[in-house]
Amino acid sequence: SSDLAKLETLNRNGLVMVDIRENLIRVTITDTTAHITHRFQWLNLWGKIVPGQSSYHISEDRKRVVLRLRKVHDTFAAGSWGSLLDVRTGRYTKQSVGWPGILCELQGAWRSGEEEPIEVVGHQVVWPEGSRDTLLVDEDTDTFKLCQAGDGDKVPAAEFGGFYERQSHKIQWEDGDSWSRIPGLVLYR
Repeated sequence: SSDLAKLETLNRNGLVMVDIRENLIRVTITDTTAHITHRFQWLNLWGKIVPGQSSYHISEDRKRVVLRLRKVHDTFAAGSWGSLLDVRTGRYTKQSVGWPGILCELQGAWRSGEEEPIEVVGHQVVWPEGSRDTLLVDEDTDTFKLCQAGDGDKVPAAEFGGFYERQSHKIQWEDGDSWSRIPGLVLYR
């Protein structure tokens, strides 16, 4: 999209996320200026991908995400590259989501106890060590869920419901944890 001329800056700041799996390609772009999250997803591609040998970069004109994909079966019989994204057995979705008011209020730096700052950037929660999880917002009830993908080792996949206490500037989580806003700490992305 032409309104994404700042794509390279967003990418440098971790706001372009590309998830490449054997049967899935997902690109998420968090535009912190326009308060919009763009999501592109191809599910069940016509050919399987080798994630470890695939990558992405930003185009020279800084307006496109360029995917470099390695097919599992890279032969003539496997079909042309053009047919790879032909999702005959799956689907392609594109979504641009404006941030609800509650999500705009949650943007910024937070702290749980004496931990290092936790940052909310768009629909992402950025943990002190750099990993990222997702906030799903229910605009009607002003509540949200933190969806932790887990790491398959120490951090389990889990969901936690929460709500924002505006008067105390705290996020309260259903597991009893609470996050306090860190006043004056502005993290630019």
